[in-house]
Amino acid sequence: MNQQKQQQLDELLLHGLESLDLTQAQFNDAIAKYEAVGRCLAAPGSVLAPYSPTIYAQGSMAIGTTNKAVGRDERDIDLVCEMVLPVTISQAEAKRLLGQCLMENAIYATMLKEKNRCWRLVYAGEFHMDILPSKPDQRLPTPTALLVPDSALRRWKESDPRGYAAWFKRETARSMRQSSGGIRAGVEPAPQYLSVWDKAPLQIAIQLLKRHRDLRLNGNDDAPISIIITTLAARAYRGQDSIIATLFDLLQRMPLYIDHDENRLPFVRNPTNVLENFADKWHTEPQKQRVFNQWIEDAKVDLNELAAATLGQSGESLKRFLGECHSNSALRAYGDRMQRQRGAGLRVATTSGLLGATAGRTSEVAANTFYGASELRRDRR
Repeated sequence: MNQQKQQQLDELLLHGLESLDLTQAQFNDAIAKYEAVGRCLAAPGSVLAPYSPTIYAQGSMAIGTTNKAVGRDERDIDLVCEMVLPVTISQAEAKRLLGQCLMENAIYATMLKEKNRCWRLVYAGEFHMDILPSKPDQRLPTPTALLVPDSALRRWKESDPRGYAAWFKRETARSMRQSSGGIRAGVEPAPQYLSVWDKAPLQIAIQLLKRHRDLRLNGNDDAPISIIITTLAARAYRGQDSIIATLFDLLQRMPLYIDHDENRLPFVRNPTNVLENFADKWHTEPQKQRVFNQWIEDAKVDLNELAAATLGQSGESLKRFLGECHSNSALRAYGDRMQRQRGAGLRVATTSGLLGATAGRTSEVAANTFYGASELRRDRR
């Protein structure tokens, strides 16, 4: 793939994700709402106050890879409520206390839904927040290691969301395009907002892979979970500056980073907590790994078709990574920019749709002066 084609695809994907990603107003609203929840939980006299609760983002919200859900406008915001709990309080009791505290608030009581191991606050038409109880894991020297309830509330399970976010930040920093305002390595009560145009290629690629999974496997309970996709992608990433090049490389290399234990069972280890296996369900539900492997192959086919398509043909291929609405939005945004460039004295190559400097007839070969994704990022700041 030549550089012009690569830059064109990068820009189309960025435009599409722009309409999928959180806006700064939405991001700030989510932060304000979950900080308000934290103040409620820690308020003097609350049932949780004796346990010093602290609430913070985990998962995609913490690392800048949040997507809009397929078919609806709501987004999932995953939060942790860390508490200093005595050993006499079980995981089931910790969850019950968290729910009781939320239920005692007149506002949150009307929005509250119980899930297997957490509580959900539903902000209709905006997002929902899943709040997971947790406590520090004293067995490990890592200050951010946690214990959280397993899905059946039978035991405490290992985790480390803040340590993971710091590790992921270090992986994204391998990109030359990572802005100086990226996710900070230190433990922060709230992540910093980044627009699509300021994110690293790794973050963008993970958003696109998760979106492709959601579109391909919508409703399939065996679809690969986001933390597996994110971890394998971050480990496989080799610092490419191009989004499309990053996607090609990740799809080839991600399966190489699935480890196996002494019993040859699959292991996707939390890089900051050696006791946590993100692929533990693959042991008892091996079809989940088969679905993952098939999804990787399907994504390779779809990416190759996107790379081979001309601009006029790219709509169908883009839909597989963005969905119809966001694919159309990307093409419109790209077309609008081409019109502006024409007005500025640049022209569009007739066969590819790529931009070049005006020189003679429009059918002549364009000089390689494409105003690509890197420049667009700088221009939009």
